[in-house]
Amino acid sequence: MKLDGDAMTFSLRPLLNTGCLLLACGAFPVAQMALASPAAVPAPAVATATAMATTGEPQQVILSPTQRQSLGIEVLPVQAASQGAITSLPAQVVVPLDQLRVVAAPLAGMVEQVTVAAGDTVKAGQVLARLASPQLLELQRNNAVARSQSDLASRSLKRDEALFAEGIIAESRLAATRAGAQEAGALARQSAGALQMAGGDGVIRAPIAGTVLEQNAVPGQRVEASSPLFRIGKLNILWLEIQVPALLADSLKPGLEVTVKDSPAKGVLVNVGRQLGNSQTLTLRARMDKGSETLRPGQSVEAQVATLAQVSKDKAALWRIPTAALVRLPEPHIFLESDKGFLLVPVRIAAEGNGSLLVAGVLKDGGKVAVKGVAALKAALPAKE
Repeated sequence: MKLDGDAMTFSLRPLLNTGCLLLACGAFPVAQMALASPAAVPAPAVATATAMATTGEPQQVILSPTQRQSLGIEVLPVQAASQGAITSLPAQVVVPLDQLRVVAAPLAGMVEQVTVAAGDTVKAGQVLARLASPQLLELQRNNAVARSQSDLASRSLKRDEALFAEGIIAESRLAATRAGAQEAGALARQSAGALQMAGGDGVIRAPIAGTVLEQNAVPGQRVEASSPLFRIGKLNILWLEIQVPALLADSLKPGLEVTVKDSPAKGVLVNVGRQLGNSQTLTLRARMDKGSETLRPGQSVEAQVATLAQVSKDKAALWRIPTAALVRLPEPHIFLESDKGFLLVPVRIAAEGNGSLLVAGVLKDGGKVAVKGVAALKAALPAKE
């Protein structure tokens, strides 16, 4: 066999002809299998759901009745959140500002005695504590001197008025005496006011009738002027400061009824805040004028607020669904039942409580959402690229 191109071509032709003959006769079954059509090989049966996504449309998980049963999927109907109540709202009991008083030390000094404690009920003018202060002694002395000078100036004025009436003194002298008396009287009133603001005798009294909410003063304690010693409040009427999602702002207005879970306390909504907090919630203020004796200032409670026809802030309808229907991807979604399986529908949570959610989304009354087997539906979604 020669190695030039023409000789090589000539010598290989018999071999190629022989190979074609063998294939035609079926001598190489393996070659026949390799040339067979891929459609001839049967695909294994798949018993899992298939997920598909269409541009601009929700993802859909397609399930046969058998697959749905094997995955243990159960559904519950969606309910339109018509007029009703929002429950399980976090709230805190506070004392109305016009019913709260802070009792401060009028002067720097030492607390000699404390006669009340936190939780005590007091009357207006009742003694709360006694304060010893060198400044108080100085104010008392100044007041005594000012009163004495005022009395002396008053007597001098009466005398000069009598002398002027008899023509003994000039009018200018009477005017000077009158001005001196007026100045002395002003100083006396000023010193008396300062002494009164300081308590007069070092006794600190309750400015209003109510309950002692805080007691900061203790016997032997040295305090500065304006140091808070007591906080007193009237508790016959209390406020609730309620946090509510901003989505519900349009379904709330002053005058709606407010109740407290596990309490007979009732009241009405008096204010809907306009400022959003860091958690995108609004602060509602309710006046609790019934059963407020069961509440305590500073107490954290769960409030329920009656609502108007419930729509979200952007006018989207609100729906009530079971909490078990929610799936986070990480944004909140639900699986809505369709003809072929389940659609993955995005929602926005407006409120939560008592095993249900108030959500805004493209839903319809009577539609059904998956509440069991949700994890299996989530697993059937296509992986993100």
